[in-house]
Amino acid sequence: VEEDAINIPYEIDRDHMEEIYIPEWVKITTIWWLEEKISDGTYANAFQNLIDRQIITI
Repeated sequence: VEEDAINIPYEIDRDHMEEIYIPEWVKITTIWWLEEKISDGTYANAFQNLIDRQIITI
């Protein structure tokens, strides 16, 4: 895994938690992945969508 692959503009801490928006579908998809209800590929595609929409930058 490449270090510093995801650019986060500031350190995440309690003061910044309110500023971070994580879409509900990402939270649900993560739960499904953790419960092995979806494949690694499906989970990766969810994050590729965030990259494509420039919600996460690499």
